[in-house]
Amino acid sequence: MALVLGPSRVRPCATAAAAACPSTPLQCHKLLAGLSKWGLDVRHWLHNGCYKVEPYGSMSLVQPCPSHVICSKVKDLDDKAFCDEVLTDFKAT
Repeated sequence: MALVLGPSRVRPCATAAAAACPSTPLQCHKLLAGLSKWGLDVRHWLHNGCYKVEPYGSMSLVQPCPSHVICSKVKDLDDKAFCDEVLTDFKAT
């Protein structure tokens, strides 16, 4: 994400790519809003990891938590996840 610095403010999500694709700014703002809500959890998952349930029932800690798992847990303000649920059994701590 690029930040465009103006004389008196910072405007996130203002990029040349956003001008080419009209839905990009909306998606960017949804992601920023989601991160404002889930930011501490994302930080925790990156630094402390998450647990993967093995087929035989044991749990193993994966550090950092894989990005596709984090993406499936982070939701926007409409409570919709940014990615599909992960098929394997990961448990966020």
